[in-house]
Amino acid sequence: MRLFILTCAIALLFITSAWAQESGDTPRHPEDPNAVFVGSFTVAINSQLPGTSASISTEGGTRIGTAGFIAVFNVSGGGTDYMVPVDSIYFTGDGGGIDNTTTIAFFDMLAQVVVSQGIAQGYTPCPASCSTPKIARVYLASCVKRTGQTATTHFSACVPEAFCYREYSICCPNGIATPVLTKIIHEGTSCSGSPGSQCEPTCP
Repeated sequence: MRLFILTCAIALLFITSAWAQESGDTPRHPEDPNAVFVGSFTVAINSQLPGTSASISTEGGTRIGTAGFIAVFNVSGGGTDYMVPVDSIYFTGDGGGIDNTTTIAFFDMLAQVVVSQGIAQGYTPCPASCSTPKIARVYLASCVKRTGQTATTHFSACVPEAFCYREYSICCPNGIATPVLTKIIHEGTSCSGSPGSQCEPTCP
């Protein structure tokens, strides 16, 4: 299903994340040992309503979430991968309806925003022709513990070394401000073996 993503706002907050290795080590790709770390950025999500990517906008709405230190990798097989630290996500104001948004729906929306910002910042090339799309993946912890409500909602990885990803084909027939993202695959481990009954999957 093609998803038409509107431009999202960049929050230049320089958030310190527990995931952003305190020792100063370069972040490592969860699967590809030859992937090259090329940078990081922060995104903010604005939304009029809880739910899907159709509500993402740069104007109006309530800021419902910010994710810090999203690591960007050029992978050995070509393409760009992004890794999102779930513990860096926080909510502001009334939480923007996060209580009415499932964990999977939220991370679907966040993944699309991440790729859109990666395109806007030049990390992922976006061809004008959709017959020759580029590929990008968004990795995050496959199982999370969700605590709190509204603005106090917090996610933490149940198994830090277990990841899932969403893979998208990307093209920009109308320019990089309105990329066309087509989710072509999602893959990851099950949450069934994760410790504790509060663990939820982040990928379908």
